[in-house]
Amino acid sequence: MIKLRWKFIYILSSRKLTAGLLLYSVIFIFMATLRIPELGISQVQAKFFESWICFPFDGILPLPAGMTIGVLALLNLAFSSFRFCARGIEGIGFATVHMALILLILSAFLQGFWRVEGLIELNEGKENSNIILRAAPGKQAEVVTLPFSVELVKFTEQKWDNSELAKQYSSLVKFHYKDIVVEKLIRMNEPASFGSWTFYQSSFRGDKVSILQAVRNPASLLPLVSVALIFGGMLIVYALKIAKARR
Repeated sequence: MIKLRWKFIYILSSRKLTAGLLLYSVIFIFMATLRIPELGISQVQAKFFESWICFPFDGILPLPAGMTIGVLALLNLAFSSFRFCARGIEGIGFATVHMALILLILSAFLQGFWRVEGLIELNEGKENSNIILRAAPGKQAEVVTLPFSVELVKFTEQKWDNSELAKQYSSLVKFHYKDIVVEKLIRMNEPASFGSWTFYQSSFRGDKVSILQAVRNPASLLPLVSVALIFGGMLIVYALKIAKARR
């Protein structure tokens, strides 16, 4: 029983498993990307990355999906950190990096469970507080009412020269909460936050209607914490290596 347990730990902490997961992840992401034009980003995310098993070839061959890859990566990092990390301060550095990577993967899991995402449609000069949540395939969309309202002050569209294609579009909005009024500009790739929600410029209809993507993600700070821990762990490791080289 003990030998079987150690064999199980040895397999999960194997560097071959690490390399295999990395290679499979690259191929898996490539396959998922190819299906975006056909299925759309939302369905690809749900089908490939938020499920345990997927059928990328229309039901012909089941393959491990994002959740399975994430769990295996977590186990591999956890067991390899105990198996390969050295003792002393340098070992603390490596262990910190491993734990930070585990936290980074966990943040992706938490985002899948806690993240709330939807669309809010704004007419120029009017307020709205209803968000239409993104619905899973085959299910009806839900409506969430915000504790505040969003007013579209002005929508601006900038086009390329001698073209009807949009180069940039932005929404000047006001957030109303009780007696508080906050004005912010939302542009492509430049979101604005209010309360626990972040608003992204998604699309528009005509020159008076702006459609924003609204996201609430309680785990949004965890990736930043993970990156800081990785930097700190690697700083410890390389500082010790430099100190040893100078002796």
